Amino acid sequence: MGDLVLSLIAAAIRLSVPILLAATGEVIVQRSGAINIGVEGILLSGAFAAMAGAHALGTSGFAPWAGLSLALLIGLLWGLVFAYFCVWRGADQIVTGTAINLTALGLTGFLNQQGYADVVRVSGFSPSWRAGLFGGAFLVAILTHLFLRSTHLGLAIRAAGEHPHAVETAGVSVRWLRTGTVAFGGMMAGAAGGYLLLTQVPTFIENMSAGRGFIAIAIVIFGRWSALGVLLGSLFFGAADGLQLWLEAVGVGIPDEFLKMLPYLLTLAVLAGYAGRTQAPAKLGIPYRRESL
Repeated sequence: MGDLVLSLIAAAIRLSVPILLAATGEVIVQRSGAINIGVEGILLSGAFAAMAGAHALGTSGFAPWAGLSLALLIGLLWGLVFAYFCVWRGADQIVTGTAINLTALGLTGFLNQQGYADVVRVSGFSPSWRAGLFGGAFLVAILTHLFLRSTHLGLAIRAAGEHPHAVETAGVSVRWLRTGTVAFGGMMAGAAGGYLLLTQVPTFIENMSAGRGFIAIAIVIFGRWSALGVLLGSLFFGAADGLQLWLEAVGVGIPDEFLKMLPYLLTLAVLAGYAGRTQAPAKLGIPYRRESL
């Protein structure tokens, strides 16, 4: 029993990191008043970019770092695309996020078939570096919590999601503030995809994000728009995912298709228990128009 508990804890930490990275970035985004449901597509794009970057350097020790760097860059670019349409042009954020998801799904699948169909494995991070990345992801979540709570910029971001007109009156550009948060969220989602490929699945598989981006958004709600809450929610999902893998390994007579649903069902069940108990930022998803002042 003790070994099972320890293995589940280890699995919870290992499997929670992609969700934690993406959700931590989305906390910043939503606190500023934007909502990017394109996290799923950005995460998938980050995984593909990581594979392409690592493959370019072959067996070099720098290969995984090149892959992670390219994943961050692709995430940043997607974030800026979202910011251009939604923050600056006032486009519908849900429609834009959906377009990012669909574009990323089709584009990564096409590019993978065209140039990387024969790639079986790329160089990923060593076990020691993985441990460092675990700690780094948890540290980012804690620092994000402190940043939002204890810095002037963090307070401005929170105010932008609640009273953007007051922020603008104080001399801070809401549009540039939201652009920065969306760019950061894109980088974090890209890093999540890069981490997934370079530590867990050493080659690109079409749609390998498998809903993790959507779960990250759900965990932001579960965590009540708090980085520490997101940390706990990500660990919960990681534990559920680890339990599903353990049940598959021991063989419990349940079809694999149903077992694969387990972590998502458990996460949604817990989220449903919080329905009506959370308070989203007042201006979440509402475009800011300076001329309305």
